[in-house]
Amino acid sequence: MRFAVDKNNFRVCIDDVDKGEIFFCQECGEKLVQRRGEIKAHHFAHFPNTKCIDTWHYDESDWHYLMQNLFPNESQEIVMELEEKKHRADVFIKDRNVVVQFQGDRIRQTEFEARNVFFTKLGHKIIWVFDESRPFENESIDRIDVNKSFMRGWSRASKTFEGFHPEKHGDIEIWFAKRQECEKDEPNFFRVISDDKYKGFGIMECSHCYSQEELVNYILNGAKTLDRSVLYDIHYSVRRTDGNDYFYACPKSDDVFISVDDCLDCKFCELLENMNRPYKVECSGRCRSTDLKNINKIEAVNRNLDGFITQIRGSTEEGEIVDVDVKTPQTMLRTLPQLWDKYKPLKYMICHNVKTNHVFRVFNPAWQKKTSGVIKGRIVYRGSTRPEEVEIYGAEDPIWVVIYFARKTDE
Repeated sequence: MRFAVDKNNFRVCIDDVDKGEIFFCQECGEKLVQRRGEIKAHHFAHFPNTKCIDTWHYDESDWHYLMQNLFPNESQEIVMELEEKKHRADVFIKDRNVVVQFQGDRIRQTEFEARNVFFTKLGHKIIWVFDESRPFENESIDRIDVNKSFMRGWSRASKTFEGFHPEKHGDIEIWFAKRQECEKDEPNFFRVISDDKYKGFGIMECSHCYSQEELVNYILNGAKTLDRSVLYDIHYSVRRTDGNDYFYACPKSDDVFISVDDCLDCKFCELLENMNRPYKVECSGRCRSTDLKNINKIEAVNRNLDGFITQIRGSTEEGEIVDVDVKTPQTMLRTLPQLWDKYKPLKYMICHNVKTNHVFRVFNPAWQKKTSGVIKGRIVYRGSTRPEEVEIYGAEDPIWVVIYFARKTDE
């Protein structure tokens, strides 16, 4: 616990007191010891062989204290009493009558239920926020479309939630955190809206993801966050002349191109396809901070051929339609002759048409055009190249990127 009382029953925080001073438990009145190690967060604890009247097992993980400290001191660790039993809420937002419980460690089903009964009997709404970073790391919770409203599977769902169905408890909300450490603007928290009545949390309907700032604003003010999960650029990987794969125009990097590995490790990236080139990702980094004025619902987005959002159409609370133009990076798309000229000398190149998603293996398109009047190539599908050559429509339009090439010096 981070809070205790002094001999005058005045509430104090561990961060605001001197080492060696004596303080007491808010609930049972027992003397406490100050824990000020270098590994765990500083906190108060009961002396060995003393018992507190509060029998709940409170999470004291660093993640728990990190989340709890996002709220004002006066709202943290508030003691409540019901039927001569005392327990404390991690956070209590008095103006909204909301109790918040942060759970970094596993909690038994019986205690989960007991806490729900205790706080709801007092007439409070409960918002649970669970650290579920481990299931995301070991991929027992689906990682696909992790920032969007989505049905997710949980192959080894926690027994904590057995028999609990979120859709039947309007006064109890369950939220999950995907990662322990996150930046303020990182989409990291989502609400479990409902579950499968037969498989429980093994199949979950989930909200779009909130950032840390958005979640805190929701808890403090009840402000539902605009669903920005549809605001993403579509990026296809390109192979540059150094023979490595990159993504173009990363919004979080000063470099024009960023490696595929660096992109896939980014919190704003969701991998969609990586079985065959080109790799395809959705990146929400550029538009998450876009000023959407008074829009409270996104109706549609327009993207250019590069995959960048150019315009966002939304509606206000009054029903007014608002269009927001978004500045985009310069295009990286070229014609097939331009690409050959840039990458030569080549045996061949494999190019992706971003307009049709077709992929072709091509040899010297400018020479073909000059000698035969048409540009032909061989279709590449799922990594296999078909033997016959066909005319490539749009070969001289700037709608192409290189995804593979072989030089004359290659064997």
